[in-house]
Amino acid sequence: MLNPDQYGVLYLIVFRVGIIAAGVISIICGYRLLLAGVFHLHPNTPPTEISGRFGGAEFTFKSVSPGTCFALFGAILIIAMISSAPPEFERSQIISVSSGGKTTVADALKMRGEIVGMAEIVEQAKREDKVGNKYKAMQAYARALRLVAEPLNNLAWLYHEAGRDTEALPLSQLAIQFAPNESAFADTLKKVRERAGKE
Repeated sequence: MLNPDQYGVLYLIVFRVGIIAAGVISIICGYRLLLAGVFHLHPNTPPTEISGRFGGAEFTFKSVSPGTCFALFGAILIIAMISSAPPEFERSQIISVSSGGKTTVADALKMRGEIVGMAEIVEQAKREDKVGNKYKAMQAYARALRLVAEPLNNLAWLYHEAGRDTEALPLSQLAIQFAPNESAFADTLKKVRERAGKE
């Protein structure tokens, strides 16, 4: 299994090589299309013309074959990739406390475009709801609640260790509601209930 640093390097390589490969393939296909002469126009047919604007510049191509457009697209793609900033990724460590008091440290890797934080997930849910994607909004909100479950469980465990089980019980119950499949959360709830006399 790869560690987060290796994932980051692999991501950078695949991202760059993938886009450059797409540019090279476009250039090759454009060149072959140009050589093949996809279609032959009748001598009386007016020449083809392609024009456009990019930023403040205006350009016009006359009597252009489709192959030239492919090759130009590939060249622009490669130039944009080489001149652009590298893809971003951020490495961090997540520290959590299990119900047995065991501290674990996990490496996390966030890549550009990946939604991880609570605020980002809630914003995504709001956007989905606004455009009418109720199911996707519900999924995002459920994901946000699962993120809340771990701090609730950890705080419940700390209260339990401090002998404050009446305060720990509702937190632990909420953690289980938000993430019912987490065995560590169930263990915390069991221990809190035992001491609080609710078992």
